[in-house]
Amino acid sequence: MRSLKRTVSLIMAAVTAALVMPIVSAEETRADIACDKIRMFQSGMYVAGTIVVGRGRTTYLNFTMPEGEYTKVELNLRREKGQAWGENESGEREYDKAYYRIVSIDGETGVNAKPEEYIEFTLNGNGTEEQKIDITDAVAEYVESSEEDTFGIELAGYYEVNQYDDNGAWEGDEKYCYCTFDGVSADESTYSEPSAEAEEIMTDYIPEIRTETITSGETEFEHPGVLLNKTMLDTMVSKVRAGEDPWYENYQSMIKTNEASLDPLVYIDKTEDVYMEIGDGIYADSPEKNIMNYTRKDADTAFYQAAMYLITGNGQFRQNALDIIEAFGSMRSLGLVYDEQIGYSLIAYKLCAAAEMLKYSSVQDESLAWDDEYEGYMQNFIELTRSKWDRYSHWMNQHLMCVMAQTAVGIYNNDETIYNTGVLRGTTNPEYCDIEGCDHSSCNLNRSGAIKYLFREVTFNAETGEPTEPNLQLAEMGRDQGHSYCDVAASSIFAMMTWLQGTKVDNETGAVSTADDAVYIWDYLDERIMKTVNLCFKYNEGYEIEWIPIYETDGQIYSEINKQYSSVGNIDNVAGLAYIYYRYYLGREDMDTNEDTKYLSMGRAAKYGTSTAQDWIGWVDLFFTPADADAQFTQKDTQHNVSIEGVNCTYDTENSTAAFSDLVTINVHADEGYTLKDATVTVNGERLDINRDIEYSGSDTEVAVAFGMPQEDAHVVIEPVELPQQFNDVPVTAWYYDGVRSAFENGLMNGVSETEFVPDGTFSRAMLVSTLYRMAGEPEVSGTAAFADVPDGAWYEDALVWAVENGIVNGITETAFAPDAPVTRQDLAVMLLRYEAPETVETAELDGFTDAGDIADYAVEAVGAAVESGIMSGVTDTELMPRENVTRAQAALMLTRQIEN
Repeated sequence: MRSLKRTVSLIMAAVTAALVMPIVSAEETRADIACDKIRMFQSGMYVAGTIVVGRGRTTYLNFTMPEGEYTKVELNLRREKGQAWGENESGEREYDKAYYRIVSIDGETGVNAKPEEYIEFTLNGNGTEEQKIDITDAVAEYVESSEEDTFGIELAGYYEVNQYDDNGAWEGDEKYCYCTFDGVSADESTYSEPSAEAEEIMTDYIPEIRTETITSGETEFEHPGVLLNKTMLDTMVSKVRAGEDPWYENYQSMIKTNEASLDPLVYIDKTEDVYMEIGDGIYADSPEKNIMNYTRKDADTAFYQAAMYLITGNGQFRQNALDIIEAFGSMRSLGLVYDEQIGYSLIAYKLCAAAEMLKYSSVQDESLAWDDEYEGYMQNFIELTRSKWDRYSHWMNQHLMCVMAQTAVGIYNNDETIYNTGVLRGTTNPEYCDIEGCDHSSCNLNRSGAIKYLFREVTFNAETGEPTEPNLQLAEMGRDQGHSYCDVAASSIFAMMTWLQGTKVDNETGAVSTADDAVYIWDYLDERIMKTVNLCFKYNEGYEIEWIPIYETDGQIYSEINKQYSSVGNIDNVAGLAYIYYRYYLGREDMDTNEDTKYLSMGRAAKYGTSTAQDWIGWVDLFFTPADADAQFTQKDTQHNVSIEGVNCTYDTENSTAAFSDLVTINVHADEGYTLKDATVTVNGERLDINRDIEYSGSDTEVAVAFGMPQEDAHVVIEPVELPQQFNDVPVTAWYYDGVRSAFENGLMNGVSETEFVPDGTFSRAMLVSTLYRMAGEPEVSGTAAFADVPDGAWYEDALVWAVENGIVNGITETAFAPDAPVTRQDLAVMLLRYEAPETVETAELDGFTDAGDIADYAVEAVGAAVESGIMSGVTDTELMPRENVTRAQAALMLTRQIEN
């Protein structure tokens, strides 16, 4: 591996249309360098961000390597959701292509066609799988041959999609796509970041935080109290200034972000409505992107800027926060955009929290004081967006986001009606169903996202109607488990805001109550949030959880956990708040071992994964940890032993020991005749969800099993499942076993008897049309087969009528079908191709087979397509034997491959 060595400065710039970023010195790299959160982390060099590439634009990223030796430099990219692929004429996916090249800082801009001279790579996946491109040699060659102190990385995105034109003709269409630049990283760096900037932004002035109590109806509102109160804020300031962890450690991490930098990148412009073009318009291709992806980050920035002012006393941070509030408060109208309730709700609750920090803190410079003008901006924004967050008809995480905003606005404006309505909508949301006597077990109330129904106690199986033992489930995991982390975060924030106000609710109705038996929302329904969230993390740690089919929207049934959006959220954001509440404010010392909390604690300790969402407050240790916390956060120092016991399998692991929450991976290979599908794999008696690993890996015989390490020694037991021998003449060790098993289980082929399959038997023309007919779902047909050798009512007659009508099969003459005649290998390929009927056909080169010349002219294309797609393989390495009769075993295997394709 080539080693790179460059001197101290790091400069980076991105040119997208008119956007040019400044060159900065080493001292300035401590904070984010503006370009949508490009940042530098302490462990070597890692520049991260979401820089849009494509649609006719080239992005330049210019660097000088920090001082030190680097053995590898990688370009880290991933595809942006929604811009993945189109379908070609065959209905196959054409994935995004991305291109890069190493250039000088003065390289030409603009990509107007597919760039031929670039280095090409494909961005597959769903936006969650990072692609690492090794650019070590390319960078080394450039920096060694150039006198420049910088090198540039030029990125472009492109894809080609085949589609019909206006005249119905099939044509190719070149389109630009988005790809996401997710970073440049370098291994084995000796570079360490300077800490000067953290000291430079700190002043001697410590803003004083005052309190106020305002009564509205029967409710007393405490200020500050939207998310954070005076005690929390005072603790944050004093602990950071004293350099105490975890507060100071969190602060050090926060100041590396754009949102907490002294000169943050801000998207919203007070001269424009928020749904209109932003800046030079490069983000204005769709209005919802402005709300959901860009201006929403500005609300984050306002919050963190206000917090930075309290910590540092630096007036520039306060001015930045005030400017953002002014920009939002200067809006004149709202556009109708997709998911607007999410965007405006997230902006509203964070702006309320930011405004309180500014409103209740002192200033040295009176020009920075909170006054009626800024209060007017807040009220304008609140009223303008009220129709977006004052709603009760959204589902799941979207509903809880509206609840967060309504609760925050109620506190900020001392409005008992808005506040109490938000609380009730968050607990039970009775507005959603007005059916008299309805128990809400199957009505649309289930989609409301209220805690009682989203964090649901399931008592019956929605598919069978049979009652079950009560089982807690996070309903959104049936929709897709990735979004369940939004529920974790939103419910935690909702519970924390109401707890700070001292609000309790009736444990049945969920309405605000002052009765002696009323409970905090954290404790509502026997700590429903915590227990269900614990199950959510249990699933994410690889363990199996019970799922009972449930009703959802308009009678839809979620039969199982949906693994879509399988990437996890940022655990520090979504797990940390609940952990801190139960561990430090309630004094639960057994969080790591208690069955109701240990998986939440495990997720908290792991802090695995990242999320591109800007939905939740990060660095919860900085904001919420109480001053008297013992700082004994979940300990990961102790190493626990991992022991494995396996039968009918082999296994290996590099994790003979592991600390709490560490990911333990065991590679398991089932013995011949055994499968890992539905295998029993347990950790100290807790069963792992092995089928999830099988689905991801695509193999049921060799799987990497992963789980989170408990806070004790882990004993793993692995018991594969013996493959069933459905037929006496199909041994599990046979090469055709999987094909026969799949064809039988999918109802494509039956045995000749209950115990015999006859794998070497003849596969007749009648058998083939019947099998293809089953694959097509046995559509209704009319009429009879017009062949003299097909008797009326023959067991395959409907299948033959269907196959002839669809051009899949012909007779051997005009009057004869020959139902009992064997099917040759080449004829099976022809009929499978006719069945599939693709718009275009990709074929393999057959020159490697010595008998390719034996293929009939009518079958050459079909055999080539079957070999290309993997449906057909050679009988030997050099022979296809196209004219040989297909055996039942061969047919089963080819039909199974057809289904898989």
